[in-house]
Amino acid sequence: MSSSRRKKLERRKGTSWSQGTDKTQKFVYDGWNVVLVLNHDNETLRKYTWGLDLSQTVHEAGGIGGVLACLETQGTSTTTDDKKYWFCYDANGNVGQVLEYDDKDFVTVAARYEYDPYGNVIAMDDPDGNGYDEINPFRFSTKWLDTELAGPNINGAIGDTGLYYFGYRYYSPRLGRWLNRDPIGESGARIIRHRSADTESFSWLIQGGGVWSGSVARDTMLEQEDLYRYADNAPSDRFDSFGLQTTQPSSQPACVCGPDVTDAIDRLLKDVDLKLDALLPRERDSLCDGFISAGGWDTHLFTGGTGFKRENCPKGKECQYDHSNPGVSGGMPVTVRGRCHFSFDVNYVLFGRVAKKCGRWAEVKAVVAIYAWKLRNGSLERLVNALYWYEYGTGSRKWVIPPRHLLKCAPCSERWTESIPWHVYGDDGVSIRG
Repeated sequence: MSSSRRKKLERRKGTSWSQGTDKTQKFVYDGWNVVLVLNHDNETLRKYTWGLDLSQTVHEAGGIGGVLACLETQGTSTTTDDKKYWFCYDANGNVGQVLEYDDKDFVTVAARYEYDPYGNVIAMDDPDGNGYDEINPFRFSTKWLDTELAGPNINGAIGDTGLYYFGYRYYSPRLGRWLNRDPIGESGARIIRHRSADTESFSWLIQGGGVWSGSVARDTMLEQEDLYRYADNAPSDRFDSFGLQTTQPSSQPACVCGPDVTDAIDRLLKDVDLKLDALLPRERDSLCDGFISAGGWDTHLFTGGTGFKRENCPKGKECQYDHSNPGVSGGMPVTVRGRCHFSFDVNYVLFGRVAKKCGRWAEVKAVVAIYAWKLRNGSLERLVNALYWYEYGTGSRKWVIPPRHLLKCAPCSERWTESIPWHVYGDDGVSIRG
């Protein structure tokens, strides 16, 4: 999705506003990311290249830590005066260094920044003397700094009023607050409170929506009413991607996936192969005819999903077990091939391996069964994830894309050394297990 915006700078003189046409800038966006900056004559001033942000996607973290390079064209059609820059980051997605690359394959440090928790620049350096430290608009949280408002030094922090544009509102690092209220407050939400000694009973009324009631400690309630504060006033370990919602601590100590079960799954699949191959032809036919029935197969990834936990791999806030209906839930997150996945989805490796061993007709029936189960009891995402892991079990897929809910969850390096119990039931009492 692309969009465009236009920015004008006007200055107040006496009773009137004046605007220089050469100050008009136009911005072309890819989602939340600026890809082009044009002047008033639609000449390209800057081109930006983006990669994955802190969410390991292109847009979900609002581009924080995602801009890779900038081409400064100087507003001309020639390439001789172009300047090329690369961006380097700290762990929170703030631009820490900018490197300049010239046509002679020579790289120099063009800008260097250090920040306090609220985004104020506490140190800024221009090692190559070209002044890019003041010109570069991407700094704190990889957000656009309106340098025109930053004062003569354009530092956006020390003694000036530089504002960062987060998409939904402007942020002032000097104040450590947003300039306007949370958009949900401005669209008609309000709180009606009935005070008591220690708690507040309240109804949350949203314009055009329903009513949600509840109780909460008074201090917490008063904090939640502050529609201007940034990152819950705790920017050392929290961040806000768009100006809408504070996000899990950036260091993610409480958002770690479950243990690495990659080797355990490989052992499970080999065990299935051995025990299926050991069956007599009649036993194999009975097993293949009946295993697709509900309850005819499963692994401990489903039946004991909550048990996949290690001391170094806690169930994090965003990776916690979902106790809802198994057809909707994803189960305990586990690590497979360096990425986080729901155990209920990974469970389908057994289904895929048995179907593959039983032949083409069994594979067709197995896929039909997955569609029926997930569309009836789950969701489209659960259906897709189940099909992916089914294909992993058949051997036709070597890796699986993690669910979007777990992209922020760090994988766990601690391996699950135990075997994963499993069973397959067929007709006439034939079964295999491991």
